[in-house]
Amino acid sequence: MSDESKPKVLIIFGDAAETVDTMYPYFRLIEGGYEPVLAAPEKREYQMVMHQNKPGWTITKEWEGYTMPAAIAFKDVNPEEYLGIFFSGGRAPEYIREDDDLLRITRYFFEKNAPIASVCHGVEIPARADCVKGRRMATVPKAKFDLEVCGGTFVDEPCVIDGNLVSGRTFWDHGHYMGAWMKLLDEARDANCPLGLQKTADTGPVSPVPSPRFMGDFNSTPLRLAMWCGPRNISTALMRAWGNRPDTVVVDEPLYAHYLRETRLPHAMADEIIRHYEADWEKSPLGSPARSRGETRSFIKNKCATTCCRASAATGLAK
Repeated sequence: MSDESKPKVLIIFGDAAETVDTMYPYFRLIEGGYEPVLAAPEKREYQMVMHQNKPGWTITKEWEGYTMPAAIAFKDVNPEEYLGIFFSGGRAPEYIREDDDLLRITRYFFEKNAPIASVCHGVEIPARADCVKGRRMATVPKAKFDLEVCGGTFVDEPCVIDGNLVSGRTFWDHGHYMGAWMKLLDEARDANCPLGLQKTADTGPVSPVPSPRFMGDFNSTPLRLAMWCGPRNISTALMRAWGNRPDTVVVDEPLYAHYLRETRLPHAMADEIIRHYEADWEKSPLGSPARSRGETRSFIKNKCATTCCRASAATGLAK
């Protein structure tokens, strides 16, 4: 079951994906407060494998590993719902890289400069999507050609960071590059958190004031405003913390979307936020006709209505 309080991150895999390459990021994301979502050609159980050079062998031997279920098929993925993406290694990438929906998903994350990680043969997918040109990446040496023929630069190191792209060579490198990718995810998550415009009777002037016509008269109206686009659990916590104040107005994404449009503030996902949420702006108290001075109102986004309405009942937060 999806947890809407946690940002979602895609993990791309399929049959014969490397077991450790898939399970390590899966559990690391959970530990970091994210919801990992396994995506594959179809929504079903997939057989993973373990890859290692057997003593005396010059090629990789393959053993059966664990199975894991895909939560979603590539064709059903809306990449706008995910904070980042991870390309697992093993045999799977060479078989799934021709999937048109997977190529669509991959190009989205590269175009949006979102946090991306790849290990081992995972590079074969962004290479096929024509996303590695001019990029520095680590990969298993036998996939070096796939990277270089598509315009990328092979780097034989356990952790290679090229902007939003983090990569490692094999499962032995997980402890080296994973932390760097998690840091990018944390930064992306924090960038979508509140911009922190607040005012109460005792806090003094607010700076900046991006759009006075929807912010109200700050010189005469005690107001504390929370603008939020981020994890639902924190959004709800803000409502709980501020909901018992008589001077409180709490709104969610619609105000944030309106704020982004009015100020044209640089934001990697500004277009998506505005398109998805500003339509709800007129439904919010601040977007509706002028309210009487001192009246307390709030707008609660549908997705968190249940928990927030409970908070309202407990704190007296107006609906």
